[in-house]
Amino acid sequence: MAQNGLNNEETMLFDPEILLNIDYNAVNALMSSAGTDFKLRPLNRTDFSKGYLKLLQELTTVGEISQKQFEGLLKYLFLSHCNYTLFNLCIQSFLLL
Repeated sequence: MAQNGLNNEETMLFDPEILLNIDYNAVNALMSSAGTDFKLRPLNRTDFSKGYLKLLQELTTVGEISQKQFEGLLKYLFLSHCNYTLFNLCIQSFLLL
């Protein structure tokens, strides 16, 4: 995926600095109560292998999505920036690493 800007496994879907400018008090309160073992960050390619879709299936119908399809969706979102209206986030636990 080097041609589209998603040139390595850890490339974020959007610049994480954007998160610093968003007022999301409810999320901050949740993260504070959860402790410091969690981090809010943009979705990236490695989330497929970390079980992102399996977790999402607990909340909604996902269907069968291959890693190639997942990366294609990320490519689309990365290139379109969804007019900076759609931000796919992960809450990552450092306890599971």
